[in-house]
Amino acid sequence: MPHPVRLLAAALVLAAGFATTGCDSGTYVDGTPGQAQSRAALGWSRVDPVAIDLPTAEPVIDGATAADGKPVLVNIWASWCPPCKKELPLLQEVAAGGRLHVIGFSRERSKDNALEALRTAGVTYPNWLDGDAKMALELDGRVPFNSVPSSVLIRDGQVVAVHIGEFKSRDDILKALELR
Repeated sequence: MPHPVRLLAAALVLAAGFATTGCDSGTYVDGTPGQAQSRAALGWSRVDPVAIDLPTAEPVIDGATAADGKPVLVNIWASWCPPCKKELPLLQEVAAGGRLHVIGFSRERSKDNALEALRTAGVTYPNWLDGDAKMALELDGRVPFNSVPSSVLIRDGQVVAVHIGEFKSRDDILKALELR
């Protein structure tokens, strides 16, 4: 039987890892066969642009996202991820400000869990379920596969930047507007 102090130490190491990387499971997508992808840096990073098609059918919450040329911030989150739930009200505040559009993709399989988290946070911007990780696959390795929370900035139909980890402030989110 393992020593209780060793079990406690192992639990603390795991908890520290989750605290510094959000709710990342460490599994990554890589668009190049046979090559491993390195761990992504926290915060905003520019990426090689990739075209992306956003869904239009069956959102969990259907809010208006106009095709007015404003950048779009796509947030990938999960109700079981404390940092994700913590940033939802902040994302709602930014969405209401109108400087960029915000949409969300919940890694849930359960619509009820996603709806509860969104209602609790007061979120009204559009959200879709992504339990099968189609959005992560669409990003072709630019975001670690199971890294939540994470976000991407879309300009003119192309992902141009990614943010890994929790947003800590409104300014942290709006830094995306400086990225091209």
